[in-house]
Amino acid sequence: MTKIGIVIPYYGKFPNYFDLFLKSCEKNPTIDWLIFSDIAEEHPYPDNVHRIQMTFEELKKLFQSKFDFEIALDSPYKLCDYKVMTGYLFSDYLTGYDYWGYSDIDMLFGDIRKFLPDEIITQYDKVGHLGHLTLYHNTKEINTLFMKTIYGRERYKEVLSSNDHFSFTEWFQININDIFVNEGKTIWFCNDFFDVEAYEENFRRVTLQVEYDHLADRKWVIEKQATFASWEDGRVYQWRREHGEWVKKEYMYVHFQKRNMEVCIAPETTDRFLCVPNQFVPYADEIPTEYVRRSKKMGLLNKKHWNQWMKTTKYTIIEKTGPIRHMFRRKK
Repeated sequence: MTKIGIVIPYYGKFPNYFDLFLKSCEKNPTIDWLIFSDIAEEHPYPDNVHRIQMTFEELKKLFQSKFDFEIALDSPYKLCDYKVMTGYLFSDYLTGYDYWGYSDIDMLFGDIRKFLPDEIITQYDKVGHLGHLTLYHNTKEINTLFMKTIYGRERYKEVLSSNDHFSFTEWFQININDIFVNEGKTIWFCNDFFDVEAYEENFRRVTLQVEYDHLADRKWVIEKQATFASWEDGRVYQWRREHGEWVKKEYMYVHFQKRNMEVCIAPETTDRFLCVPNQFVPYADEIPTEYVRRSKKMGLLNKKHWNQWMKTTKYTIIEKTGPIRHMFRRKK
């Protein structure tokens, strides 16, 4: 069996459902997590989750020692752009692993090995094309591939020399996926997870549809139907209503990005529970009527959607009217 190590440098404050995250890691005993942090809170870390004490300044010093130019890392938020360099930056901690990876912690894992079996992942240099869970083949070539020149630019130096966020892990601007494809490396565009759309009140699954040979045709697809989720003794399910019945589909994990979740269960004694907007509640064989009604009400108001729409519209207006406003300033 391939040995997998997932690295998470994390600073600030863990989500209030961090204990549930750890429980979901524990149910994947053949995978290790290495969490670098200085957070002093006590949590029930399972045997396969290793907490490494390291301050943010010590982490920055470690990263700086790997480069011969000054890097930008003024806040933990910038760590997102460093994820793709994990194999290079944490090489001393990843000896013996066949694959290294990174993940977020605002998520709950299901049966990872079921969706990422060795017979499939060993065919690829990179497994996953988004930032919440991705694996890389642990070789010197792959670990330093982010340094490759692309379109005549040393993109990694541009990314590391600024405190701006470049989404280097994903598909905005020039990213790590572009570099892998440009270098002829193999990527598995796996979408077997329940990624909850961030700008919807309800749980709507969102996926990025993309093919290796047609990268320019990629598109985000948001399911129209509001759904629910459950975590059941190490497995994740999406619940949807079909022909008057609740139908469950298993996924590798559920990702609650940019979403506050209220914990209405006891993490230490609960082996299965429902995930409803925006709570973890006791398990039931079907979604209770009260949560279905509340979901419908939230869908009608949809505050997250309209707040994001207003922010985007405001930004677009400012950008589009910029040249006109500057022209009038020059006339004055």
